[in-house]
Parts: sequence; C-alpha cells; structure tokens
Amino acid sequence: MTKEEIISILSKELNSEWTNGVTCLMVENSDSYIPVIVHHNKNELIVEVGEQDKKIYRIGRNELNKTS
Repeated sequence: MTKEEIISILSKELNSEWTNGVTCLMVENSDSYIPVIVHHNKNELIVEVGEQDKKIYRIGRNELNKTS
C-alpha cells in the first residue's frame, strides 16, 4: 500500500479538523484486510500500515487536505 493510497483513504475517513488521538482502521486489500493505525496530533499523522512488514508514513495536515 503506497503513501498516496493511504492519503486517499484517510481523506475519506478522517475529518480535516482531527484532534489528538489514535484511529484504527481495517483496510480491505484483495482477499484480506490490512490493519492501519493512525496516530494524529495537531500538525501531522503518523500512519502504521501492516503487521509483520510494517510501513510507517508521516503525513502532514496539508497533504491530507489537498485531496479532500
């Protein structure tokens, strides 16, 4: 799952006025689901994708708002 795909999904799932906290999502991928954990604070999101081969992305508020 690419950073662009994550941004697209989160643009639909998260309000642009998010508060500090954690959001957990299960994203459908082919015939399985991928866990996505989003740590959000005032300025950015830190997104953990997957379990064993975990990828971590930092996404700024401005990146998320571009697609919403």
